[in-house]
Amino acid sequence: MKFEYVISGLTMGIDDLYYNAEVAAPYIHRMNEKIQQMNAKYENQNMSILYNALTEKRHGITMVETMNHSWHRIFADSGGLQLARTPTKNTPEERDKVFEHQSKYGDVAMIFDEIPIEYDLSLTGGNSMKASIVGRRFVRDDVKKTAEATRENVKRQIEIFKKNDSKAKIMLISQGQDVDSWRLYIETICKGLDEEEVDTMISGVSLGSQCNGNHFAHRMEMIYACREYQVPDPLRKNIHLLGVGNPNALMPFIVSPEYFDFIDNYYI
Repeated sequence: MKFEYVISGLTMGIDDLYYNAEVAAPYIHRMNEKIQQMNAKYENQNMSILYNALTEKRHGITMVETMNHSWHRIFADSGGLQLARTPTKNTPEERDKVFEHQSKYGDVAMIFDEIPIEYDLSLTGGNSMKASIVGRRFVRDDVKKTAEATRENVKRQIEIFKKNDSKAKIMLISQGQDVDSWRLYIETICKGLDEEEVDTMISGVSLGSQCNGNHFAHRMEMIYACREYQVPDPLRKNIHLLGVGNPNALMPFIVSPEYFDFIDNYYI
């Protein structure tokens, strides 16, 4: 099993590194050196980086222009979580802008997932939405409906990537709160993809925790559930854990390696 660490949050508080080339140059040069050293040090480990194609477009361009040779891959997030807080802006036009940017600047592009969640924005905001389920309520009856809407987003994403002859691969996301809902969500998406799309356009499956939070027990249930996904083998072999900030989240792979013998590559 190969391990890929996808670093996010490198854009926080350091916008000059992405908007001012003169200021950025020595820092980026040193960072590139360190990343190349890390990639060379461990045989089964690679270092990749993630930016947000909705809110950090310039950051992604700078990464491609100055860091593409050091990081293993550049991941382009879709900004779906941000737009979930402003549903009136979640329009086909806005999503197309994200897909266009991902197709040009990402090696791996996250899908624009519609999430079966109701938000009370008076209770939460900012990055707390990623780490807590305060202000969020899982709506089980919406799992199939949101998965179908996500599938349409994926089909449109594929269409734009093909039009632009993009080299980027698309990373699917599963959402849910238990085995049945996770399976229904991801399998609904996959049933709308043909063999050619799976083989040439899709990278794998990310395990999303927006519906169940990041507590240790919830994380463990989410990770162990992925074995039950009835999806094409190329997708089951490549599993990405979203939003991991604690190495404890890797515990299932440490204590149950045989259980996860179907995975070739996992990313956090």
